[in-house]
Amino acid sequence: MRKMFSMLVVLMVSLSLFAGGSGESASAEDGGAKAIGDYKIVLILPGQVNDQGWNASNYAGVVICNEELGTNMEFVENVQPADFESTFREYGERGYDIVMAAGSQFDEPAARVAASYPNTRYMIVNGANASLPNLSPLFPREYEASYIAGIIAGYITETGKFGMVGGEANQAMVNLMAVYGKTAVEIAKERGFADAEYNLAYANSWSNIALGKQMGEVMVDDGADVLFAYANELGLGTINAAIERGKYFVGYSSDQTTIDPDVVVASVDFQFANMYKWAIESFINGELPGGQLYEVGINEDIFVPIYTDNISQEIKDAVDAAFEAYLQDPVTQIYCIGSVVGPHPFPMMVRDFQSIIGLEAKEQMLSYAGSLPDAIVACVGGGSNAMGMFSAFLDDADVALYGVEPAGKGLDTGKHAATIQKGTVGILHGFKSLVLQDKDGEPLPVYSIASGLDYPGVGPQHSYLHTIGRVNYTTATDREAVEAVYALSRMEGIIPALESSHAVAYDVKLAKKLGKGKKILVNLSGRGDKDIDFVMEHYPLEEYEPEENLKDGYDEFLKHIGGERS
Repeated sequence: MRKMFSMLVVLMVSLSLFAGGSGESASAEDGGAKAIGDYKIVLILPGQVNDQGWNASNYAGVVICNEELGTNMEFVENVQPADFESTFREYGERGYDIVMAAGSQFDEPAARVAASYPNTRYMIVNGANASLPNLSPLFPREYEASYIAGIIAGYITETGKFGMVGGEANQAMVNLMAVYGKTAVEIAKERGFADAEYNLAYANSWSNIALGKQMGEVMVDDGADVLFAYANELGLGTINAAIERGKYFVGYSSDQTTIDPDVVVASVDFQFANMYKWAIESFINGELPGGQLYEVGINEDIFVPIYTDNISQEIKDAVDAAFEAYLQDPVTQIYCIGSVVGPHPFPMMVRDFQSIIGLEAKEQMLSYAGSLPDAIVACVGGGSNAMGMFSAFLDDADVALYGVEPAGKGLDTGKHAATIQKGTVGILHGFKSLVLQDKDGEPLPVYSIASGLDYPGVGPQHSYLHTIGRVNYTTATDREAVEAVYALSRMEGIIPALESSHAVAYDVKLAKKLGKGKKILVNLSGRGDKDIDFVMEHYPLEEYEPEENLKDGYDEFLKHIGGERS
C-alpha cells in the first residue's frame, strides 16, 4: 500500500509542524493551570446554523468541542460583512482566548483587528492570512480526501474506466481531481486493467442537476463503470445517472451512501467537527503556534470514509493502510501545482521554473531577429505561462507586455474569467490577489471555453504587475479564440491550444495597431490537438469559412475580430 501512497504527487507538505508553544498564557489569574471549561471561545458564522450546509458543518464543531472536550464554546450566527471587524473587536475587548470564524471573507477583517488584541488567537476556517503571531488560519486539504476516494474507486471498478465530473475548474478542484484520477487508474492497473483510464469533464455549474445526469450518462456510454462528482447539487444528477445505468458511485464531501447504498457504495465524509476539536485541543495543549497557516486533513481526522455492506474488507484494509502511511510520513509528501498561485513560495517557484520559456525566447529573438521584440503577448488564467515569458523581459522597458484574459461570452454577461478586468482584492487558495468574488468574499462561478483559463483568481505577481502598469492586461472572447484556432491553423499549419488562441486573437489586433515593421512575440503555451475535436464539434468550420472571393480565410478572420488586411 505504501507503493500506492508514494504515487500521490500532488499532496501538500503540512505546514502544521507542531513546534513551540502557542504564545498565549494558559494560566488562570491565581497562577494555576486554566481548566478547559474556563477558556473563552466563540465561533462567528456568516449565516444560520440550520442551513444544512456550510454554517451547519462549522456549528458542528461547537457541539463536539463542548460535548467531548468540555469547553463552553459560544457561537454567534448571521454576522454581516459590515459587522466583521466590530465583532472581532468586541470579543477581543472581552478577553476571549480564541475567536474562530467560518469563511475566507473573515480573513482580512481578522488581520486588521488582531494586532490590537495580542492575547486573543484568531482562527479563520478557509483563511490564509498568518501575518501576525496571533493568527492561525485553518485550510482543509480536499485532495487528501480525493486520494482516499480514488483508492476505493480503483478497487471497485470492473472495467478500469472512471468518469469524473467537477463543478468549476478552479485550482483546488483541478488538484483533487488529478489525485483521484491518478490514484484510481494506478490501482486499477495493479489489479490487471492495463488500459485503465479516466474521463474528466467540468460542468461550469454547481446546481444544474439535469446537466450532471447528462454528463454522467455520457461517461457511462464511454465505458465508465465508476462515477465521481464534486459539484454540489449538480453531483446529484451524476448519482442519478449511476443509479439508472446500474454503475457505481463514490461519494464525496458528505455521506451520500444514504441515497442508494447499492450504487453509492462508499463516501468520504468531511467532518469539520473534528477540525475544530483538533484546533482547540492543540491550542490548549500549546501545540498550535501562531503566525502560520494550518492545512488540515488526514492528520487531523477531517476526512472519514463511510462504507456500505458492498465494500469488501480488502478495500477497507487498503484505505486503512493509506491512512497509516500518511500519518507515519506526511513531511515527505510535496505540493505540486502548475500555476503561479497558492501560498508562498509556490508562485515564486513556478515562475522560476517557467522562466526558461522567457530566457530561451529572448536568446532566440536576439539570434534570429537581431533585436528584442517590440511587444510580447501571452494568455493569462492563473498566469504561469505568461509569467514565465514576461520574467525575462520585465527590465526591458522598450518591450511592451500584454496579458490576455478570457472574456468568455462577454465581460457584461458574467460568463468569463477576466480576473484583472473585473476582480477585487481577496484571498483564494492561500494567497492574496485579485479575485472574482461575491460580496461575502466567496469565489464566483467563472467560465471560459479554455479550461486552463477557467479560474476565479490570478497569480499575485500578475496583480502587482498590473498595479504598477508594467504589463497591459486585456481580453479575448470565446469566439475570437476559436477564430484564432482556425486562422493560425490555416495560415501557418500550427494548431494552437484554446488557451493560447486568446493571445493569438489579440496579437492580430495589436499588429494592426502597431503597424508594419514591428516584431511581436506570441507565446503559444500549448498544443491544440487536445482541443481540436471539441472545436470542430461545437464550433463547426463552416461558420468560419472565408467568403467566396477570399483565398486563405485571413480576411474573414480579421473581419470577425474588428481588423482588416494591412
